[in-house]
Amino acid sequence: MQVLSDLYKGFAQKILDNIPDIISIDIWNGQTEPFFGEENQLPLPSVFIDMRATEIQTIGENLQDLTMRVTFHVATDSLQDTRISRNKDYTISKIHELTSALHVLFQGYRGEFFQGTMMRKAIYPYEAATNILQIAQEYEFHVIDDSSERIYDEVNFVEISLETGEKPVTIGNDFQIDL
Repeated sequence: MQVLSDLYKGFAQKILDNIPDIISIDIWNGQTEPFFGEENQLPLPSVFIDMRATEIQTIGENLQDLTMRVTFHVATDSLQDTRISRNKDYTISKIHELTSALHVLFQGYRGEFFQGTMMRKAIYPYEAATNILQIAQEYEFHVIDDSSERIYDEVNFVEISLETGEKPVTIGNDFQIDL
């Protein structure tokens, strides 16, 4: 589905252009979970993008309205000092700064490859068995997917060949081929 590729590239470019502290963007695949016997070598801070359709409505033969959910996983090193005490100045942790910056970018965003605006639907910490601190934010938006229509329009059938016995083959309700 070309629209997913376009969305991913568009979101990634928007983040890179507007949040210089993010050094890596990737498709979410559980990268913050430890691999057996390996230390985590992820470049941090990173954003991982996960997209899925939560509802699909067919609005034409080759046209669908997709309710999409995109999750931005913001990941930073958890070794930063986020403890609040009376004897030191408190500065907000990097994870909250980055999460807020993403929200400013995408809440109410009208993108090139989707209809309407993006609205945040959830925010939650993501617990991994590593020293990586992670917060996920989910946004919802609509996409009209016409990719099968574009592909369908590009296909040209020159000949259809059917192999069968001695009886006629019926295609559809009113079309019959005698072989």
